[in-house]
Amino acid sequence: MCNVTVAGEFVAQFKFTLLLMPNGPMKITGLTFDESLYESENSVTDEEMKVAAAYKPQVFHLYIQIN
Repeated sequence: MCNVTVAGEFVAQFKFTLLLMPNGPMKITGLTFDESLYESENSVTDEEMKVAAAYKPQVFHLYIQIN
């Protein structure tokens, strides 16, 4: 999906549906996206934003047994 936000500027949106399964997240809809096929003329310069963008959330499993 591509939206025009300001005259001459485009923003791409990649949407998908994710199921949180016991063995980990499972993407069930959406297109594949190969980042190596694209190059941006822009880059992130704010160090805090770089850290936030590199964050990989941990998946935790919680099992509760009720007797």
